[in-house]
Amino acid sequence: MKLLIFLFHFIIALMKKKFLSLLFLSIFAFSLTAQNLSLYEKNNFAQIQLTAEKPNRPGNPTNSSNDAENNTLAGIFFEILFDICDQIWIFSHMNADYDIAPYATRPKYIDYKAEDWQAEKFYRYTLETGTFFFLQDLTIGNESRIEGITYKFFGPVFENTLFTSFRSMSENSNIWLIGNLRLGGAINLVNFNLFNVALNIQWTHWYGQKIIDGMNLGFILRSYLIKPVLLEWRVTWQSFMTEENYNDFSAYFESHLELGIMVDKRTEIYAAWKYVNDRYNENIKNGVSSGVKFHF
Repeated sequence: MKLLIFLFHFIIALMKKKFLSLLFLSIFAFSLTAQNLSLYEKNNFAQIQLTAEKPNRPGNPTNSSNDAENNTLAGIFFEILFDICDQIWIFSHMNADYDIAPYATRPKYIDYKAEDWQAEKFYRYTLETGTFFFLQDLTIGNESRIEGITYKFFGPVFENTLFTSFRSMSENSNIWLIGNLRLGGAINLVNFNLFNVALNIQWTHWYGQKIIDGMNLGFILRSYLIKPVLLEWRVTWQSFMTEENYNDFSAYFESHLELGIMVDKRTEIYAAWKYVNDRYNENIKNGVSSGVKFHF
């Protein structure tokens, strides 16, 4: 129960972020529309009946009937809109057929098979490793990831990041090591070549000089623009289950914006800009990253 309360407050706190407001509102409304439509229609129908049975009082005209009819039309409109979005989501995910790697054998990475969801390759995975450097505190490190789609629209996201910093001589050139392990998965929300969005949820564990556990929530946005170019943007928020930070549900923010190039059939090299806002340790920094990915 404590974890559920923690998750609820975490999402509410993130809703206060201007950047996430539209995304969360869209996802929330999209998921609740289906189950609310039937109740919405019943209430409108009851309101129309009540208005028809109730005579207007002299000197007190009412527009309840017109309002009820307008609400009914709005409900029908949203029901049609939901059905369209639902069919697009089902088609784009359940019929998705992935190439063996981006641009490996055809111009588009994602194709769609209309014949009874018989996609030849309904999964995809990426194995990645890279290095990064932050000039502010001379931090260097390595980030290794494996993520993908196991079946149609969901799959694992496993990450491990190591930070090493060479302190100044005034601190006796102390070398410290901190690691961040993230284990979880992603659910695809949008699945097109030009615009691909996944919701990422993970358990996060920091180890080394600081040991702390928490939750990681974020989005992975991709675009397979044109052969051999790939764009990717990962944004994540972490919160930690500690007494002193229990009400701080975005204690660690990270942004990773990268440009990738396919250099052979399955191999991609990339360069990226990284931004970290570590409120837990009162540390904000920008850096650069580069690495290699293997698609299968």
